Amino acid sequence: MVYDLLKLPLLLLVLVPSFASSDDFDPIVYLNTIKTIQGEFIQRSVNASSQPMQESSGEVFIKKPNNFLWNMKTPYRKTVLIVKDTITYFDADLEQIVISDYLLENQISWVNLFLNNAEIQPTETLQTKKLMNGDTQVNFNEMQGLYTNVIFIFNSGSLKKIELLDQNSNSINIEFSKFITNQALTDDLFDYQFPPSADVIDQRQ
Repeated sequence: MVYDLLKLPLLLLVLVPSFASSDDFDPIVYLNTIKTIQGEFIQRSVNASSQPMQESSGEVFIKKPNNFLWNMKTPYRKTVLIVKDTITYFDADLEQIVISDYLLENQISWVNLFLNNAEIQPTETLQTKKLMNGDTQVNFNEMQGLYTNVIFIFNSGSLKKIELLDQNSNSINIEFSKFITNQALTDDLFDYQFPPSADVIDQRQ
């Protein structure tokens, strides 16, 4: 599940007028000011009938440019590591490591919004609106690939939730119980040491 979650196409953004007012939260400005992220999350998968399928939890670390560590701790132990142009998947229960090139055609849309400053191109649309509870909802529409819609929910200038909707109306909700930006992260954190006993599948070209 963590692998499918992260296999998204590259997302290019264009801001379009929609629900907007002069004091609206600006997600592009917010994303561009982020240098590092450390967070804890609960991930819930829900089918098209709104029935829960799986719940998991873990932690995430991001450091610009191009350093990403996604650790799922329960109920399964899985790790995704991106360092520059290489992405590594580790399944601790299967003791298997898969290493691939992090190429343009398989880069991860919502992750790329944090790995690099957002690119604004007339390819995708971004819409923002203020919710009744004071949260700001940001919709990334007209997506191609596994997920047709990506939604960010912000509260008080911090990312609260990410919602991913696929073509079959199944959804993944990632809710952050901790989301800290711009605190120092060492490069050693992304020098992740995988068990030497694990099987390695190297798919790099």
